Amino acid sequence: MTALKRFWLVCLLVTMVIMPDGLMGFEPRQNPTEKLKALSSRVYSLLNSSLTDSLRIYSQMGVKEAKRVGNLGQASYFYYTLGLSYRNRNFESTRLFFDSALYLSEESDYVISAMLVYNAYSSEFRRRGYLDSALFYITQSNNILEGLPDSDNKFSTQASNFGKVGLIYLKKGDYSRALENLNEVVDISTYVNLE
Repeated sequence: MTALKRFWLVCLLVTMVIMPDGLMGFEPRQNPTEKLKALSSRVYSLLNSSLTDSLRIYSQMGVKEAKRVGNLGQASYFYYTLGLSYRNRNFESTRLFFDSALYLSEESDYVISAMLVYNAYSSEFRRRGYLDSALFYITQSNNILEGLPDSDNKFSTQASNFGKVGLIYLKKGDYSRALENLNEVVDISTYVNLE
């Protein structure tokens, strides 16, 4: 084997390792549902990391693929995660993507994305000191949660939301409402044995 052939073989092998999802721009054929699951899994793994550029890229890929296959609910989720990728850089971009997620959530009846967006809006407005707006959005999130079937995820999200409401009331100086909401956290946690 000549040195040139060996060089190209090494380059090919390195390319396959670096780009496991496809070789030189050609993606392996994949069931659209499996592709969305894979993108969703990658995005989920990046949500709480500092890799916002990667989150942005995979979220954009997710939006494109979800729209291509007509899955508006999944597109809504990817718009939500795309908004999160801008949350510390540009709030106007965040709002644009969150609003797109809300629109598609409404169009597809996929309420989970709307709940997530309302929760994110609440957190952002609380961080910025707009406590009434934060209360409005966390209430919207809670209203959606009420309509979901009982599950551990529902109860833990409700507990978290009551805790957030309690903290908002604490910041507003309304200690009785703060205590009322924080007691709800204890009640829910006791009911489902959350830690």
